[in-house]
Amino acid sequence: MNTKKSDKKSLHPLYNTYYLMLYRCLNKKAVNYKNYGGRGIEVCPRWQGKNGFKNFVTDIGDRPSKKHTLDRIDNNKGYSKINCRWVDSSAQNLNKRPKKTLTGYRGVFLDKRVTKAPYRAQLWAGNRYFHLGFYEKSIDAYWNYLYQYYELHGNLGYLDISMFKNTDINF
Repeated sequence: MNTKKSDKKSLHPLYNTYYLMLYRCLNKKAVNYKNYGGRGIEVCPRWQGKNGFKNFVTDIGDRPSKKHTLDRIDNNKGYSKINCRWVDSSAQNLNKRPKKTLTGYRGVFLDKRVTKAPYRAQLWAGNRYFHLGFYEKSIDAYWNYLYQYYELHGNLGYLDISMFKNTDINF
């Protein structure tokens, strides 16, 4: 990959986004490689090689504003035309892999300081956390999290709802 300042591609407003996408997926020495290439996230062949940058720009289009970043719709799939979009930071924050918690549920945390109802549910929205309450059971806290998430966003996005497959609940 040519990164010389004289290279006309490097002057393009999307080049840094393109370069960093390739770097984190293909370079094993990249600091965050473990979160991208290291877990199988790939860049589609069309966006690599001699015409890769040109194809990337053609496929993804112009960035709507400086506040928009490149986002993968499904975080478990790679970078491609059908899995990428431009989103603002609030949408980007909603489309993250769930953090591993001691409870195993996104948005549910075990508060060891509380004995009666140690499971705390919280939701990230609008650049801050909203406290949803304390619960005796982690599943109750998760139900509230799911409900509040749905109320806020109108869908469950890419939350893991596989635990409800064998129930009467339809999402």
